[in-house]
Amino acid sequence: MIELRNIGLFYNDKWLLRKFNLFVKANESIAFTGASGGGKSSIFNLILGFYKQDEGDIFILGEELNSNNCSKIRKEIAYLPQNYNVIDSGTVFESIKKPFLFSHNKQIEINKKILEIEFSKLNLDFSIIDNPFNSASGGEKQRIALIIAKLLNRKIILLDEPTSALDKESKLLAANYILSLENQCLISITHDKEWIEYCSRNVELKNE
Repeated sequence: MIELRNIGLFYNDKWLLRKFNLFVKANESIAFTGASGGGKSSIFNLILGFYKQDEGDIFILGEELNSNNCSKIRKEIAYLPQNYNVIDSGTVFESIKKPFLFSHNKQIEINKKILEIEFSKLNLDFSIIDNPFNSASGGEKQRIALIIAKLLNRKIILLDEPTSALDKESKLLAANYILSLENQCLISITHDKEWIEYCSRNVELKNE
């Protein structure tokens, strides 16, 4: 699904990545680990087409990523940042629905009955569904973000520190919920040792 071949990325007068190779197939879950500044977030930006590598090639879903197809490829990727926030005063339900209002997501049905089932899988109290989204705790927001990622049904899921606000029980529920999806590949940035163990492979990035 994703292949990075001999990637070099020059940033702030140094090589942030050099001769970096990665192949991620369907049904794999990769945990990127390593110290800050090692290139973890930069790889996400390369995959999303927000950065352009200085060396090497990127192939996603069988296509070489370039300026002509990056918008199309992004529609096959669900990206959830470390702190999932919605900058408005909408309810949890309204905030969940926002990504599904885009034209390429409108065919996905989202209603409270569907969400109640998904909430139960992550031990989320469904009574918060009509509360303001910004009143939800960090752990609730992270689990809501995982629900959105699953329901978007993208082939590739990128998660930045998906368990930073979760307790041990919630981490296990989250792992069972999102890492077991079929025919998808999932890449996460994490410092969580438990989450790393749940993933199928750990890729440690080191500063050059």
